[in-house]
Amino acid sequence: MNLKVTPVSPIYNLLKDRNTILKEYKNKGGVYLIHNNVNGKEYVGSGMDLSKRLATYYFPSRLADGRFISNSILKYGHGNFSVVILAVLGNTLTDTCIKRGIIYKEQEYINLYKPILNLNPVAGSSVGFKHSEESKKLISEFRKGKPLSKSTKIRLSSLFSGELNPFWSKVHSATT
Repeated sequence: MNLKVTPVSPIYNLLKDRNTILKEYKNKGGVYLIHNNVNGKEYVGSGMDLSKRLATYYFPSRLADGRFISNSILKYGHGNFSVVILAVLGNTLTDTCIKRGIIYKEQEYINLYKPILNLNPVAGSSVGFKHSEESKKLISEFRKGKPLSKSTKIRLSSLFSGELNPFWSKVHSATT
């Protein structure tokens, strides 16, 4: 991967380094880049808590959202992606005003990398956004009767077996 800046982290494998990534960046706000090792396409994102944000890439329900990055992970598998933390901008437990800085920095990296897997070329955040009760009802009704396709279910099942199962660590630690 030809990085255009010096990252603050090593290059992680999305599959092999899951636990390290989630542990190392707990309560740290910042910006990250996900790189598809097969086709070179990239995604730049950010989070107030990088651990929580990056954990969403392991949730089957989140990967079924239709975003470019989600579809790419479903197609190629977690093992074919690298993750690098481009910037850590503060500790979310102690720094209360870092959100604006994170979004600003994310935009800088979007401008620099021009990541094709980002749906929107403008950094933004839905943190704090609340759907109205009417919107929630409409969204719920829209999804009813629209099950996932068999191929999507098979891909999600194979992607989230073993260590990638969100409940694996709880089950595994209880049996050992």
